[in-house]
Amino acid sequence: AIGVGRDELEHLYELLDQDDSGTVNAGEFVKGCLRLRGPARALDLAEMEYQMRERLSDLDFEMRLQARGTLQLLQQLCDR
Repeated sequence: AIGVGRDELEHLYELLDQDDSGTVNAGEFVKGCLRLRGPARALDLAEMEYQMRERLSDLDFEMRLQARGTLQLLQQLCDR
């Protein structure tokens, strides 16, 4: 056992879902369980990895919005 309480199960599922598909396939489950075995420190590292993926996804979204806005501005300037 990895010492995860019932209230933490949903978050554990998110940690195991490496591709953010909303499902955990057998490969993700095995890889995630292997990553999480050992002392609580492994769970902490997995949590950090999860948070980094979330932040990178948010950053990617923001960068795409900025690029789209910049492109629209350039098109408006060229149309003048």
